[in-house]
Formats: sequence, C-alpha cells, structure tokens
Amino acid sequence: MSKKRLFIFALALCFLSGCQVQGSGKIQKVTIEKDPSIFKAVGVTSPATSLSMTVRHMISNNNVFVECYVPEFEFTEESSQNTQKKGHLRISVDHQKPYPVYKAAFIVKDLPRGKHHIDVTLVDTKGEAIKGLNEEFMVTIP
Repeated sequence: MSKKRLFIFALALCFLSGCQVQGSGKIQKVTIEKDPSIFKAVGVTSPATSLSMTVRHMISNNNVFVECYVPEFEFTEESSQNTQKKGHLRISVDHQKPYPVYKAAFIVKDLPRGKHHIDVTLVDTKGEAIKGLNEEFMVTIP
C-alpha cells in the first residue's frame, strides 16, 4: 500500500471515528479535521440569557457533519442543578422525533438524496428549550 493511500485511509478513519449516541443510530460524535472555512456557519444569540450558539455544518457524500459552539456551556446528560449553562442538544431531521445529543459535534449519517430539514435546539438540564438558541437549516444531498 502506497504512503498516499495509507495516509488517506488513516485520515478517513480519524475523520469518521467517534462514539455512538443513543437513539436512531444515525447520529455520531466526530472530530472534524478539515479546513474550517468550508463549513457553513450561522450564529444565534438568546436575548433571554447571555448564551450564544454558532452552528456550522458540512456535507460529505450523504452525511452531514454538524458542530455547535456554545461558549460557557457544559454539555451533560444529567445534572441535579437546573441551569441554563448546562444541558444538551435536541436534533430533529425532517421533522421526525428529536434525539438528544450530549456532544457539541455529531454526524447525521446516511441521508437519502434530496433536501432535508435539520433542527438543532439547545436545551437545559430539565430538557426545556433555551429561548432563542435554536437553529434550523436545509441541506441538499446530491
């Protein structure tokens, strides 16, 4: 195997590695190792809190890589404290049942060709949406 093929294989393996999230099995945490300038980014700020969220996404084949940046926010499964500085993401694809995601980066895998609606909502430790911190976007899988 040539060095170039080995490098591409290793890069692809690193790119697609991560841990599976509970739910449909189609959302996965990932570390993105591509040039961040190829991502489409949208920022939202909540007037009710001091939080802001930037959502970036990139399409690769029939997968959508999504990264959410929320300064001073802790992604956690559970907390005894009710705070808007801790919680998780609630993800819905094509208006289907939303799934919880406890990491800031994930992959929506194996989308069929066509247009798809993706909804990313930041929720607090009680599972309630944090007002103003929701981003919806459309992707087209060629």
